[in-house]
Amino acid sequence: MESAGRPAIAVAGEVKLATAESRLIGTDKTDFTGYLIASRRFGALDLHANLGYAVLGKPAGISVSNLVDFALGGTVPVGTRAIVFAEILGNTATAGGPENSAAPEIAGGELSGTIGFGREVSRNLFLSLAATYDNTHAVMLRPGFTLRLH
Repeated sequence: MESAGRPAIAVAGEVKLATAESRLIGTDKTDFTGYLIASRRFGALDLHANLGYAVLGKPAGISVSNLVDFALGGTVPVGTRAIVFAEILGNTATAGGPENSAAPEIAGGELSGTIGFGREVSRNLFLSLAATYDNTHAVMLRPGFTLRLH
């Protein structure tokens, strides 16, 4: 819980089980990841920072390094029913450049930035639209919706 002068801190973990048998869609190895997450409000700005470290399963014949990833994002309300949000996220390269032809699912170094707008259109429906730009010069438009069922 956030207190005066201190952010809210959380620790999380994840296990990715090896289920893919083709290196085109996975490594056929289990990965373990730990996360440190901090959140803090500065006036209207709600800021979040994540730092992760993944111990990757090592597939035979491919040199793979463990992965460090990070994210920094924030939201600012616009009126009572809308928000503007932004995020920067990235990770270190685990095997070569952004693409690995021997195992395409093994991450290369990635860095991307997103900016967007969201609006609550009813009590149960939130709509958003965001644009992302990444280090491969890709531009992605990301429409979204959240439907609350109560």
